[in-house]
Amino acid sequence: VIALLALVIGIVVYINSNQSLTMPNVVGMKKAEAIALLKEKGYKIDSDIDEELSHDYAKGYVIEPDPLANKRIKKGSTIKLTVSSGKYQVMKDYTGVKLSQARKELEKQGFSVKTYYQTDEEFSKDVVIDQSISKGEKIDPNEKDKTITLTVSKGVIITVPNLRGENI
Repeated sequence: VIALLALVIGIVVYINSNQSLTMPNVVGMKKAEAIALLKEKGYKIDSDIDEELSHDYAKGYVIEPDPLANKRIKKGSTIKLTVSSGKYQVMKDYTGVKLSQARKELEKQGFSVKTYYQTDEEFSKDVVIDQSISKGEKIDPNEKDKTITLTVSKGVIITVPNLRGENI
């Protein structure tokens, strides 16, 4: 009876040591909270935690674990985390906007604004007609020395011929 009991206990311990668990969803959790939860569940955390910009999550929040949530993995497995280094900025289209307004918005976002003037028949004077960073382009808000060049309309320049002394 004692031998049989020892055998049953041994089998239970063996089965539990190779237990397959469901990976919890840690996306959107603060890094420290995710690590604490995963360790509590019996997982190891890869010390090399990746950081990248995110569209959805602020700095310090988990973007993606590897393996992904709801995957079956063995207790004691090592989990790789990718954490947000901040939300990226998406460049707005400044075409048709007055230079003063565009400059104010861009400088507030940390950009150095350079201007290039050219004549344009479609846009009035001091209106942005082109930009060096395309609309929709993703920009790292942590980047230093961000520069954008705005092409600005001089307006329409009409050259009137000299008609002095001419009969009109």
